Amino acid sequence: MSTPFAVAFWVAMVLYALAVAGHLYGQSFGKPVWQVRSTRVVLAGLALHTVLIGWWWFDTGRAPVVGNFENALVSAWFV
Repeated sequence: MSTPFAVAFWVAMVLYALAVAGHLYGQSFGKPVWQVRSTRVVLAGLALHTVLIGWWWFDTGRAPVVGNFENALVSAWFV
């Protein structure tokens, strides 16, 4: 795993975490604007996650389905 890939991976994870926090805040305090913002953050994280799957596929030359990390990377995309 290259350093740029690892950084992009963690950026995607942080985006997902921020989106969860934003949705919880919006739900808890009745702030619908936070829910809209959180949805946009989720979509940004999903877009980056999709790029990461393609990047891994390109680097390895095969579908990312071998090994625990690859299975988790692809499976998390479906969640």
